[in-house]
Amino acid sequence: MRNKEKRLNTPYEVWDNGNANIVFAYETQEEALADIRETILLNGAESVESWVLLHDDYQSTAYNIAVGSELAALALGVAPSRAVAD
Repeated sequence: MRNKEKRLNTPYEVWDNGNANIVFAYETQEEALADIRETILLNGAESVESWVLLHDDYQSTAYNIAVGSELAALALGVAPSRAVAD
């Protein structure tokens, strides 16, 4: 992933459901998808199979944007975007 510094209080987070750890946090959905896409291109789609992209506005409950193969398709631009207004 390009940006190695973990940022706090960012609205977009990538979690690994396999080990319940945060992978990274992002300011924008586009930024998150770009890093996920890079990971897929370097390591294959199976490398993000246990990942989930979620949005948390810190005022209500966080919700999933995409998980696993749906997340890979979204990052690769082959699935419709469910972008959240920032």
